[in-house]
Amino acid sequence: MDRTNILGFTTVIIVAAIGSAALAWLLFATGIASAVVSALFGLVIFTLCYVILRDIQHTSTLKALDARFEAFAEFEADLERRLAQKQDADLGEASERQKKDRVQIGTTMQAMAERMAALEKQINATPAAKVPATTQVEKVSEGHSVSGIVANAAALKKIDLKQALKKDELSIHLQPVVDLAQRRPSNYEALMRLKLPAGDYLDAGQFDKLAKKGGLLPMMNRKLLHASVRMLERLEILNKKAGLFTNVSAELLEDAQAFKEMHGFLQRNKNFADELVIEISQRELRHLKPLAKDRLGQLVDMGFHLSLDEVMDLRLDIAALQRVGFRFVKIPAGILLHASVDEKAPLMPAELANAMKDVDITLIAMDVERENEVLSLLDFQVEFAQGLLFAPPRPIKKELLDGPTLKRDTGS
Repeated sequence: MDRTNILGFTTVIIVAAIGSAALAWLLFATGIASAVVSALFGLVIFTLCYVILRDIQHTSTLKALDARFEAFAEFEADLERRLAQKQDADLGEASERQKKDRVQIGTTMQAMAERMAALEKQINATPAAKVPATTQVEKVSEGHSVSGIVANAAALKKIDLKQALKKDELSIHLQPVVDLAQRRPSNYEALMRLKLPAGDYLDAGQFDKLAKKGGLLPMMNRKLLHASVRMLERLEILNKKAGLFTNVSAELLEDAQAFKEMHGFLQRNKNFADELVIEISQRELRHLKPLAKDRLGQLVDMGFHLSLDEVMDLRLDIAALQRVGFRFVKIPAGILLHASVDEKAPLMPAELANAMKDVDITLIAMDVERENEVLSLLDFQVEFAQGLLFAPPRPIKKELLDGPTLKRDTGS
């Protein structure tokens, strides 16, 4: 009820009260009724007037409310109509966009099909080359991404790895470990590969299997170690520094004579302890005999750092690795980014880099081959990486290893 209605209702009530009082007084003054009866008669008349006026006022108020509800209902219906029109318009636009997208996709697929057909014609038109005992493929080895030649059984039998080792026919390759954010090399890994007569290099996995089968790993490890020190000497002459990762095998650590020679060589070159990093695979570390573990500890006692290579799963005791001298852990990007949840792994992949950093261990992502992996690794706080995306392993010219050195006794 608004203010105007309230004033009108109050005025009418006052008039009714005055009229009722006047009527009561008239009855008393003319002697028709006593004072009490006249007063009661006036009160009854006033009450009846009040009740009638209140009902009239309520009826008016209800009519006003009904009018407002009707207006609100009309507004609500109008709003619903507008929303329905807007949705129909949006659906029409979305449908139109979908039609355009389907047309574009169809055009793209048709173009791709035409290109594939053209390539197929070129392939069919090209005469087949005579394939010798080897076939070229892209090989991703267990530890490193390497392009190489996968030899068949007949070709493998013709390879005399021991003779090639004696004749110094094995070549040293370097692959950079890069700062992931800047894409600049920070360290390098030294690898040994066999060059085939055709000029290609034997697949890394087959090369390692041949060396293991022939019992040549200790000799090859020492040769690679000597070459690594030569490269560090060359860098020192040029006033440059870079870390160099070089692998040692369980066979070398378990061979008393081979380890003695390596220990003596490293003892004479322990000034490179900060640059030369000794690598061993996760599989071999888990199966090392106690004596071999002790020999690995002797290298750490000389000041050399260790790197855990070819990590197969994330069941890593980071604190234990740090205690025995590991300062680097190399984990394939595929395991870091796509490994299924391992309940036995103490940490999630995204937590590893920071957890290792807390104990002075650097996590290096291996086998990085796609740009989208880089973004995901950066999200995991991984700072260093290695893989074909940045650079493949490249052979080092022998002249660089045969040049002048610092005339330090390197042994043999």
